[in-house]
Amino acid sequence: MIPNLRKRYTAYVVFQGAEHRRFWRMFCRRGWRHVFLIHPAYYPEPGLMAQVYSVVINPHSDHVRTDVVFKHPADICASMLREGVTACISIPIDQKFTGRYVPRGFITCVSLVKIFLGIGAWYVWTPEQLARYLLRNGGTLMEIPK
Repeated sequence: MIPNLRKRYTAYVVFQGAEHRRFWRMFCRRGWRHVFLIHPAYYPEPGLMAQVYSVVINPHSDHVRTDVVFKHPADICASMLREGVTACISIPIDQKFTGRYVPRGFITCVSLVKIFLGIGAWYVWTPEQLARYLLRNGGTLMEIPK
């Protein structure tokens, strides 16, 4: 049974470019066309030599891909930054489970990430706007590791 309690964790939001030919491409700047989320999964008993696992939630135009990776989310972000993603922002999340309704608008990668993070800012529509919102509200831009 999963308790319905307040939950605090650090999520990692990854921004990257995409060369798709969808109509919303005109609203996004090059390099800021897709966003996905890396969510930590803590288990009370360590398994497979890892304390923290990661759930990568990647919304595409026709499906949502979820992967479980047996690495810490910060390590995944570091390797993605080395591979050339635009930005990776770590954001502390304090889920309150208030049950209030927040209108979401179109179902895009940004709106799905906002749902997982509990962000109700109706004026955030593009990945670049989401990055600015996260940085204004306690997010930290990760640097490329050396």
